[in-house]
Amino acid sequence: MRLQHVRVLGPTGLSAPQTVDVNAEGAEDRDATGLVLSPGWMDLHAHLREPGFPQKETLLSGATSAAVGGFTHVLAMANTDPVTDRAERLQSLLTRSEAVPIRISFVGAVTIGLEGRQLTDAIALKAAGALALSDDGRHAIDRVMFGRALDAAAAAGLPVLVHAQAEQLGDSPDAEAVAVTDALDALRDISGARLHIQHVSTRTAVDLIRAAKAEGLPVTAEATPHHLALSSRDVWAMGPHGNVNPPLRSPDDRDALCEALVDGVIDAIATDHAPHEVAAKQAGAAGFHGFETAVGVVLGL
Repeated sequence: MRLQHVRVLGPTGLSAPQTVDVNAEGAEDRDATGLVLSPGWMDLHAHLREPGFPQKETLLSGATSAAVGGFTHVLAMANTDPVTDRAERLQSLLTRSEAVPIRISFVGAVTIGLEGRQLTDAIALKAAGALALSDDGRHAIDRVMFGRALDAAAAAGLPVLVHAQAEQLGDSPDAEAVAVTDALDALRDISGARLHIQHVSTRTAVDLIRAAKAEGLPVTAEATPHHLALSSRDVWAMGPHGNVNPPLRSPDDRDALCEALVDGVIDAIATDHAPHEVAAKQAGAAGFHGFETAVGVVLGL
């Protein structure tokens, strides 16, 4: 198969229109004028709902959706049922994921049951194939436990991905600022630890991360397509479908995220793909289906 007049996205940007041979046996040549051919994308933050919530998504349906959106590799969080907090559970997921059309990697939980009380075996999870540790989906780890988690993850050679939200402050901007501050303070004390802050949503958090990077701390951060493209002004028109955690913030916060993406304070865009069945969404469940819209949204910024 040949794609004719297609532009190719590479390390130096977009090429001029050209003809590209594609390994797709049996497919017809196609005029790709106006289209872009790119490598497959990787999503650092996805909530695939299997096991436990097949009415929301399965490994197969999630992987198919990701492929449609251009993703060939996704990193699945641990907030399933049961939680991915044991090596044997992670190994089972890896085995089952071999049958889907993309590569799925998995995060191991930081604490047993995501309950914030007892650390998982980070070394065993790493040996089973975990690429990182995170209690994303719940955020009840106190400062002392988080420091211990960073230490254990560092010993295993894994980064910790943190949902930065101080639970006692709800989902306010202050909740994110306090949680980011606490996480960075813990990072300063643990040699060899690596921290990744998920779905940054406020200007204050951006400023804290910028200062931490200037200090030389080993921290990275992500923003979602929806926090980059939408703001609190859009929520009312969306009704319950606009409910997401962290919530859509002010236009000023959104602008700060876009600026941080350009200047490198935000290292990556990640979908935080978190699908729900219609009834759950209408009842107020938080989360956006992100795989199939992410690239289009980002290219439209």
